[in-house]
Amino acid sequence: MTLVFNSLSPWYFLFCILGGLAYASFLYTRNQNFSKPVRISLATLRVVVITLLLVLILNPLFKNSEVKLEKPVLVIAQDHSSSINTALHKGSANAYQQAMLGLEKQLGQHYSVKSYSFGTSLRKGLDFHYTDKATDFSSLLAELAKKYENQNLGAVIVASDGIYNRGPDPVYAIKNFHAPFYTIALGDSIQAKDLAIDDIEYNNLVYQGDKFQLKVNIEAHQLQGRSSRITVRSAGIVLYSSPISIKSSHFISQIPLFLDAASQGFKKITVTLDPVAGEVTLKNNEKTIVVEVIKGKLKILLVSGSPHPDLSAIKQAMETFRNDEVVLKTASEPSDIDTKGYDLIILDQLPSFTSPVSHGWSTIIDGRIPVWFIVGSQTDVVKLNAIQKGIFITPGAELSSELPAQVSPNFNAFVISDSLKSSINQFPPLVGPSAYQVFNASAVVVSQPQQNLLKAQPLFFVTELNDHKTGYLMGSGIWRWRLTDFERNNNHHATNELFGKFVQFLTAKEDKRRFRISMPERILNEDVPIIFDGFLFNESYEPVTSADVMLEAINSSGKTYRFVFTKSSSSYRLEIASLPAGDYSYHASVTGMPKLEASGKFIIKALLLEELSLTANHNLLYQLAFKTGGKMVYPATINSLPDLIQHNDLIKMQSHEVRSVSEF
Repeated sequence: MTLVFNSLSPWYFLFCILGGLAYASFLYTRNQNFSKPVRISLATLRVVVITLLLVLILNPLFKNSEVKLEKPVLVIAQDHSSSINTALHKGSANAYQQAMLGLEKQLGQHYSVKSYSFGTSLRKGLDFHYTDKATDFSSLLAELAKKYENQNLGAVIVASDGIYNRGPDPVYAIKNFHAPFYTIALGDSIQAKDLAIDDIEYNNLVYQGDKFQLKVNIEAHQLQGRSSRITVRSAGIVLYSSPISIKSSHFISQIPLFLDAASQGFKKITVTLDPVAGEVTLKNNEKTIVVEVIKGKLKILLVSGSPHPDLSAIKQAMETFRNDEVVLKTASEPSDIDTKGYDLIILDQLPSFTSPVSHGWSTIIDGRIPVWFIVGSQTDVVKLNAIQKGIFITPGAELSSELPAQVSPNFNAFVISDSLKSSINQFPPLVGPSAYQVFNASAVVVSQPQQNLLKAQPLFFVTELNDHKTGYLMGSGIWRWRLTDFERNNNHHATNELFGKFVQFLTAKEDKRRFRISMPERILNEDVPIIFDGFLFNESYEPVTSADVMLEAINSSGKTYRFVFTKSSSSYRLEIASLPAGDYSYHASVTGMPKLEASGKFIIKALLLEELSLTANHNLLYQLAFKTGGKMVYPATINSLPDLIQHNDLIKMQSHEVRSVSEF
């Protein structure tokens, strides 16, 4: 420890002593009121006090430096997924648990040991109950990298069967890890006898009166020459049944089925394979899916004055999202448009400059069929202003201005996913009019960003006048949105959802209920949060949140789960972390308003990822150890790990010089 003066030379300490001597000499050299011994004592005390006061005025600092030794951190990560129950037989499970606890205790004598369990998520401590429904190695690696980024991470010990069913390949995710991995290989890597339903390909949403297809993918291992039977049931009724002959030791087959969607509502379908003697498990011999049968698809007329890439983008989105029927026609005159039999008319850049002045446009707009206008550079502004009352485009306005898009912050007409919200904010600008006014807007889905003190201008919205809805998109360039969607997400889900739900809202009859509950998804896996959105309106149909909203979820066994919604500025929201798999009905009510109620149904599907493959992947565990300089061991040799770690020269103490400065 050293004493230094803040921004001053240590020689200033000498001047402090001289100051104390000078002051004491001035006071006591000629003072004869005290005896000489007393004067010397007082002078000495005065020198010390004055010197200290002067030193404190100079604000001296103490600098301290010490070396600290940091033990290596050893992480023990235990696979907590349900496939470990099969990997560890009843007789060996207790012995394995004791061996792991003993390893944790032994390593703790020389290292800083941190223990975790992983599966669907990472949790502190070793858990030997093995209940997680999935295994995600990538989340384990990401969490460890974040937690021990600036620490002396010596090694990671992973005990697993190597089976993962979520996230990317761990071998690639481990590239940036600098600590060696020691893996404990659980389970049997030899393919056991098993017959399984690997997957069922189907659409969640089907239309009443249509036939829908299931593709059942079957796998069988080490069962050559045996036979089974596939049976498809719904509501206790057998819909299909057929024998299966297993013709090879690694048998793979796809069975296509066509079923009828007779009535609306949820349709639970169970596919079962009869067991074969010697199978390692029967859990993967049955799989249940749920489809929702809804009212028949819409028939949509898409009209344009000339070809444009937006037409294909809209048509694909409509036909993909709801399997709607979209009829594409080119027409410039109103007489060319026959609206009979359609549920929606989309006018792309019509009326245009090539269309004649005619009252026929007003006849189409004044009908009872909802209309969606798409404005672009070919739109005749004067004619458009004359035939509708939702917008007014300034005559002479530039029709090729760039119009950036963002999700309207207060939009709540229908539920849109978080991924869609994120995607919209990244979409390129549309091309449309530079100046326009909007009247009677009832739902603004997308708007332009607010600029300076100007209000954010609606871009994609619905107006409502005399209970008649009209949709508007104030720019062209939808095809670029669709390309950007695929570039960002490798699919078109965002644009399909945006235009599909917009059309659903535009064609839906007005909902006069003062209390409404909606769910983004009504068929969910058991590990996915269940989300409800609630809307309460006063007698003037203004959104309010003055009352509490309760919800009861009742499963098929009659067990009731009760929840309370949280409030926002204009709506309610309830997010339930998880519920057991099963069929549920729900009943929501507003406290103090007994007539305001809502009810519905949803289904939680069991997640059986861990049962689909029970053959241990020891090659993965070997690769994790080999690529990081560690080693793979088996449960019988767990006690060799302390010696292996001790002889690894990379795992050692680290010294750090810790410097500190404190005021005197």
